[in-house]
Amino acid sequence: AKKAKVKETTRSTGHLPSDSKLPSRDTIPGDGPPHFRFGNTIQNDEWQTSQQSWEEISHWFANFKQKCIWQPFYYDGKCAEYLRQLGFTNVVHTNEDFFERVKDRQFMDTVDLIWDNPPYTTAGMKEQILQELVKVDK
Repeated sequence: AKKAKVKETTRSTGHLPSDSKLPSRDTIPGDGPPHFRFGNTIQNDEWQTSQQSWEEISHWFANFKQKCIWQPFYYDGKCAEYLRQLGFTNVVHTNEDFFERVKDRQFMDTVDLIWDNPPYTTAGMKEQILQELVKVDK
């Protein structure tokens, strides 16, 4: 029987296979926005979704190409570029604190889709993010 080829998962740079050996956190310069610099988060928390990954799933969201998409987790801003290249015309992706921005009811009322890959700095981060979204009916 033939073995199926398995596509490797990529990390923040979009080109590292998932089993790549990375340098220790101490040797990587802090080049992200201040609240996402390597020294301020835990190891394995700063992986960015690759362009290829956005491309592979974008067809599931084709009905949102003209709608307001909020990508609240900034890192370096590349993800919005990837979505715009795929034809999503109204992508909001700014370097703001999610927990503050989600409280802006006027803004949240304009959001049709929240589509991102949040950091999981602590074990409870995913839960906190989901709780905030439930509070604003998203």
